[in-house]
Amino acid sequence: MMDAIIDRTLERFVLEGCISRENADIYRFGLECMFLKAVHYVSYFLIALLFHSAGSLLISACIFAPLRSRIGGYHAKNRMRCYVFSCFMILLLCLLNRYQIPEPALFCGLLSADMIIYLLATAADENNPLDSSEAQRLRRQAVVVLLVANVVLLVMLQIDTAVSRYMFNGIVMAAALLLFGKMKAGLGPLK
Repeated sequence: MMDAIIDRTLERFVLEGCISRENADIYRFGLECMFLKAVHYVSYFLIALLFHSAGSLLISACIFAPLRSRIGGYHAKNRMRCYVFSCFMILLLCLLNRYQIPEPALFCGLLSADMIIYLLATAADENNPLDSSEAQRLRRQAVVVLLVANVVLLVMLQIDTAVSRYMFNGIVMAAALLLFGKMKAGLGPLK
């Protein structure tokens, strides 16, 4: 179905002179990525609605997404596995966001997640090889995002414990995926 929609769209672009037939493969790739992202985000939204967790998921995602894009971690091998795994992670975040975490457990979990991210952070993997300067830049950005997230989380803990819990879950989920990715790949200190 996706291929048929993309084929029709590309043919329309070519007929209207928006793109040349020679560049259609480049645009095909872009349209496939856009279509898949849209399917992912609509699915995430539906999962959040189903669990009455749209607000909490948005807060968790505001921490999770910038960390994940800078630290890397587990990635599925194909599109379907990626989709299923991503939806499962969103479902897990929605469920985690429903539970009250005692402050001592929150602090221990936050310290553990921070250490995992600080020690293992790198967005490089077999699908995304980076040169050393790019890896260092992303690592510095990850540390800044993590520091800001920790400060905001600690401030929010004094104001609104639910928001701090949602932020905590975003950090922990990013750390868990990083650790899982390192263990699966056998890279870095976990060899």
